[in-house]
Amino acid sequence: MARDGSQIYSPPAGTLATPGTTIESAKYNAFVNDIAADQNTARPIVAGGTGATTAGAARTNLGLVIGTNVQAQDPFLQDIADLTDPGGTRMLGWNDTTNDLVWYDNGIGVTGDAPLLANIDATGIATGFYRWDAASTGTFPAGVTAAGTGLIVMHRQTASQGLMMMRPSGSGRVYIRFLFTGPTWTGWRETPVMSDPGGQRVLGWDDATNEFAWFGAGSGISLASNAVAATGTYSTATAVAMSGTSVTLSTSIPSTANVVRVGLRGMSTNGSAITLLRVGAGSVLSTGYDGATDRASGGTTTDTTGFPLASPIASANTWVGEYTLCRQDNDWWFCNGTTRRQDGVTWAVTGTINVPGGINRVVVNGNGDSFDAGTAYVSWE
Repeated sequence: MARDGSQIYSPPAGTLATPGTTIESAKYNAFVNDIAADQNTARPIVAGGTGATTAGAARTNLGLVIGTNVQAQDPFLQDIADLTDPGGTRMLGWNDTTNDLVWYDNGIGVTGDAPLLANIDATGIATGFYRWDAASTGTFPAGVTAAGTGLIVMHRQTASQGLMMMRPSGSGRVYIRFLFTGPTWTGWRETPVMSDPGGQRVLGWDDATNEFAWFGAGSGISLASNAVAATGTYSTATAVAMSGTSVTLSTSIPSTANVVRVGLRGMSTNGSAITLLRVGAGSVLSTGYDGATDRASGGTTTDTTGFPLASPIASANTWVGEYTLCRQDNDWWFCNGTTRRQDGVTWAVTGTINVPGGINRVVVNGNGDSFDAGTAYVSWE
């Protein structure tokens, strides 16, 4: 066969005829035989063939070996090829019921696109999306019933380890539980699903609604930049100048306050009566106190109409002091503080008072005398 090393075909030598001359039969037959041999030999790639006489050899010569150069035919690949435009944003998944690839929308598990779990406590639940309905059985989180329906996402790591997440239909709550070393699930735990609160907040638990909630500044919380501090103290905007026979420090202490602090600076009266610290809820109490003041150098004064701050009092004296009222048992408040006279003599102030509903007002009373100097302060937490 007259093909060169590059597999290019040329007529055999001596086969070209000259016009008007006799064609020699030997040369003609050689040419015909050469053509027949070429037509019955594997056509080389350069001439549009495969250079092979079998399909396998042809794929090898063409660089199309199945499993090496090209992917073998597979039903799963055919499923991918059969997918069409879903007409919206969707997620591709596997439907184990139909054994087929399907498009899932964001309603999976609520609209019924996901497989139904007859028993959410069943062992061997495969990784995937599921739903439950009124016929489903198993252990549900507190406050969640099968009748509510919803979505379950299951991730199984091994036969005895896994994680299950649940979101009831129409709820913003998400619950989670774990399978660690066997067929028994842990209890359900709620995980917070929160949105941007629009400002600096602290995540906490609202026991009134039994759910996570954002808490802002207030009730003992101070938020500044990215720092959170429990301040716990709410002072009056300005100090109160002492005058008249009674000085009201506040009438708006919140009922949630558990500690009330009172301070005196430069206090002076025009007489010698014992100055009293009084408290109340709605109105100031003038009875029921178990109050006492003990002078460091000796001597005790008791009083049931208020907490006595010092004894004896003289109009020429000035006083400073600080007193803490602490709620210890619902309505019972304990007072503890110190009063110091300008010459350094001190008095210890102690006592108790029952204030139903909590203290919301504080008064320093001159006990008949008038205040002629001094400033009083109040704060609480």
